[in-house]
Amino acid sequence: MILRFLCSTGLVVATIVGSVDSARGGFVYSNGPINGTINGIGIGSGLPSPISNSFTVGTATTLSSVSNAGIWVLIGDTPVSIDWAIGTTGGGSEISSGTSSFSSTFFGTTSFGYDVFDSSFAISGNVDVGTYFLTLSNGFANSSSTMFWDINFGPSFLPGGGDSSSFQINDISAVPEPATMSLMGLGFACMALARRRYGKKPVV
Repeated sequence: MILRFLCSTGLVVATIVGSVDSARGGFVYSNGPINGTINGIGIGSGLPSPISNSFTVGTATTLSSVSNAGIWVLIGDTPVSIDWAIGTTGGGSEISSGTSSFSSTFFGTTSFGYDVFDSSFAISGNVDVGTYFLTLSNGFANSSSTMFWDINFGPSFLPGGGDSSSFQINDISAVPEPATMSLMGLGFACMALARRRYGKKPVV
C-alpha cells in the first residue's frame, strides 16, 4: 500500500523535478531563427577574414554546441566542416577553438541559387557571465569551399559593423541532483510493481 501511494504521488513530483532539472541545460543564447531570404556572409575556405558574431551568457556554464546556424552552399552541396573559435574579442580564440563536422537538415533553396541548411556542430569552452564572440571560418561543403552564413538581423553585433547571422549557443546537459535520482529510483520500483500486477505486454 505504501509503495502504491508513493507511485501515485511521487511520480508526479519526479516528472516536475525532472522537467525543471533538464531545463537547466539547453541553449544559453539565441540570435534568432534562420531567415534564408536576405543574404549570407562568406565563411568558405580561402576568404581573408573570419566572421564573428557576439553572444551574451547570463550564467557561468560549459558550452557544448552551436545549432540553428543557417548555412548557404551551392545547390546540390551539403555542409561538411567548419573552423570555429570562442573568444572575448572578435576573431579571438581565448576561450576555445577547433574544427567540427556539421550535422545538417535541408532548410530550403534561395532565390539567389543556393541551398540553405539548418546546421549544428560541436564546440567547447568554459565561460563566465559576459559577452563573447563566435567566429567561423574555413567552411567546406562536400564539393566546394563556397559557403555563407545566413544573415537574419539578430541582436548580435559584429566587430567593425555588419549584419548578424542566425545561430544558437548551447551548454552541456544538466546532471540530475540526488533528489531527482531518488525519485527516478521510485519510478523504477513502480514499474516493477506494475509488471507484477498486470503482467508483460505481448511482443508485436
